[in-house]
Amino acid sequence: SNGVVIGELLQRNDAVEKERGLSTSLGFVYRPDTSQKVAADLSYWYGSWPSKSSFYNLYQDGQRYAEYNQLSRQKNSVHYYELSLNYLKRFKRKSQELQILGVGARSDDRSEYITRQQDLALVSSFEEKGPNKGNSWDWNLQADYTHPINATGKKIIETGVKLKRTNSSSLYTVFNNAYAPGNEHLVEIPSRSDQMDYHSTIFAGYASLRIETENNWTIRPGLRFETTLLGGDFKSSIPSFKSKFGNWVPSVLIAKKINDQHELKFGYTERIRRPWIWDLNPYVNASDPQNLQSGNPQLRPERIRMLELGHNYNTISGFNLNSNVYYSANNNSIESFTSVDSAGISNTKPSNIAVNKRLGTNINLSMELHPNWMINGGLELYYVWFRSSALDVKNSKGVYVVNLNSSYQLSRGYSFQVSGDYSNGYVLYRAGDHATVFPLHECRDYR
Repeated sequence: SNGVVIGELLQRNDAVEKERGLSTSLGFVYRPDTSQKVAADLSYWYGSWPSKSSFYNLYQDGQRYAEYNQLSRQKNSVHYYELSLNYLKRFKRKSQELQILGVGARSDDRSEYITRQQDLALVSSFEEKGPNKGNSWDWNLQADYTHPINATGKKIIETGVKLKRTNSSSLYTVFNNAYAPGNEHLVEIPSRSDQMDYHSTIFAGYASLRIETENNWTIRPGLRFETTLLGGDFKSSIPSFKSKFGNWVPSVLIAKKINDQHELKFGYTERIRRPWIWDLNPYVNASDPQNLQSGNPQLRPERIRMLELGHNYNTISGFNLNSNVYYSANNNSIESFTSVDSAGISNTKPSNIAVNKRLGTNINLSMELHPNWMINGGLELYYVWFRSSALDVKNSKGVYVVNLNSSYQLSRGYSFQVSGDYSNGYVLYRAGDHATVFPLHECRDYR
């Protein structure tokens, strides 16, 4: 500190991750008459992300010296099952309809890491493994009703209700040989083993008005109310937690269709983004003992407000160009927070610690190069401001994200698809330091 070197840390990591997956679905549609439709869909999805890594660590200060190599293997897989039922009823009046949707979903996920440390003579000193089993049930019931105010159907009221219930469980355990380094027998570490049972219930209701004028204006104000009950229980001595909150969420959309090719839109929306179960999971991934990662069961939902001005251009040939300028604000942003203890071990987990504001633009295009060949891509440019009163840090940065996708339709229902994306970075908070920008580069190849 104060310009004086108090220690040295050098880390080098090489990792390879593979991605495997498959999906299948079976659908059924029954029409009792021209005004009714009953549909059912059963789907299954599987994904697997095994990885291997080699890690070199050198740390030294006036009192301690540590130099070692580390080999790690990780397994991550998810099985997802979903059954959806849908009923649609169209009435005699134009634009009058009722739709009821029910969805039940089950997911089972498994993850495990095994890490081994060796000195420079390749003698094993420390070994640890951490299996984690999780499952989740999700139930959704939703009803939407559209009622025309006039005979033309250009002035309508839309209203609906939604109920969602989620029950999740995560069982995590850690075994290592810290009691006797080099010993092949691993023992359970009770202080790092537990089970979390999480539940949430969400009820929402909304109403909106849609008005279409003779000169191609569309005005659509709306209001939604959401109330959320959530909580978690642990088998250990960690105290349970419960939360209850409600939100009024307004929205407005104004659109002008200039001609068959051009349309302008202006909108204001508010969105509630709830943390995913893996964000809440307190399981600690210690595949790299010097850089720990975990979830945070105390996370609260984000509330994001956005103003947007957009333009859409399309042609008969199949070319489509969407562009917009937007400003968004989030006063309860969930960000990755990294703290470093006195031993130099970092712990990264998500926290509600920041104010996040963005000003940016999106440009997306799609075009048909051939009757069977479609290409689409996008560019997002934005400037982001971060501020965290909890950490007394702030930062700002210009970010760009580019993505490109190409798909070709083969015979017998097969298709070939390649996609990739690239970004110049993201922001990560560290305790006792300024927000730090890390590069983020990603390229995917799907077949």
